[in-house]
Amino acid sequence: MSHIKRNAYDQAEKKIDQYASYLIHNVITYREAVEDLLADPVVTVFFNKQEIEKVLSFELQRGNTLQ
Repeated sequence: MSHIKRNAYDQAEKKIDQYASYLIHNVITYREAVEDLLADPVVTVFFNKQEIEKVLSFELQRGNTLQ
């Protein structure tokens, strides 16, 4: 993977992690998170809707058990 592509992938992962944190802390709804992430072209280059939903669901379940 090229350096630029790797950086873009890292940005996409960080954005998903950020939105997962927002969900865990009840800042936004699950639907808002999915819609916002799907609207981000960097995220959608690497992740489709199903993958985003899987990651958010996993992180939300994990976050709820850690609190």
